[in-house]
Amino acid sequence: MILSIVIPVYNVERYIGRCLASCVQQDIPMSDYEIIVVNDGTPDNSMKIVQTYAQSHANIVVFEQENKGLSEARNAGLRLAKGDYVWFVDSDDWIETNCLKALSERIRNNHLDALHISAINVSNGKQALRFDYSSLDFSVWKGKDVLSRIQFQYPAQFTIYKREFLLSHQLTFYPKIYHEDMEFTPRAYYFAERVSYYTSPIYFYELCNASSIMHNVSIKRVVDMSLILQRHLRFIEQEVKEMECMPAFGTIIGQLLSNSLMVIKHIGDTSHKKSYMQFINDHKTDIVTLMRHCTNPYFRFESYILGLSTPLFIYYYYLVHLNR
Repeated sequence: MILSIVIPVYNVERYIGRCLASCVQQDIPMSDYEIIVVNDGTPDNSMKIVQTYAQSHANIVVFEQENKGLSEARNAGLRLAKGDYVWFVDSDDWIETNCLKALSERIRNNHLDALHISAINVSNGKQALRFDYSSLDFSVWKGKDVLSRIQFQYPAQFTIYKREFLLSHQLTFYPKIYHEDMEFTPRAYYFAERVSYYTSPIYFYELCNASSIMHNVSIKRVVDMSLILQRHLRFIEQEVKEMECMPAFGTIIGQLLSNSLMVIKHIGDTSHKKSYMQFINDHKTDIVTLMRHCTNPYFRFESYILGLSTPLFIYYYYLVHLNR
């Protein structure tokens, strides 16, 4: 079996039918791929729709678990997967019909650890290319070269992974956190030996799902991004030896800081601002060092301000970014 498509399900009654329809309308035999639907304790009628599809498609596997969050749902799907490759597809998104034959040929013929795919953002029926990879050829890259040379997207949906590669490096999603892809994807690319790009957009990324975590602002998001930042600092210390990979991790650190500060500003609680200022102070030396390697000029400039003073950095950040 070439491919396992893993689809976590929680509160997606409005979208899951569209997702499954796209996954079953494909150009390879059902015996060549499976669709693993992980019911993450959804309270709505999503699973009634899933069962309708499962009754008429023998390659749909349904797994039930109590609500544990997106990370644990994906991890459950990975444990169940039988395909040579795994694609984590979100249940409010969909894929291009009749795309699996071409994808299967690319990953098998090139013996890939990971195939990065192009995607389209969808908002209120309007579509826009998320990122243009059309200038890239069919070359096979080392994951470390991807980190050092090419801007890539963090969402796990945009990469098809070799299952044995994930298992051999113990690459799973950190449980019960938001933004788990920012923790997972850079580590996966660091270890990948053979990566390529599929430049035709075949993944449709829904931006209007109100239940998505991207639409929920809470202090937990700040706590989780702080955890991810610390895990990256530890990962860099223990694993990353190549200086050419530092700009990518510097960019990740800069994005985590930026996202956290915006959430704190939106919440408007000064106690959280003080706590986060202390967190930054505790890790400032490592943060500044990494951000100074960053190719993003804004993050690189901000690293020098942070090196001078954490309160000055936060004041500058809000002054500049809230007035853009």
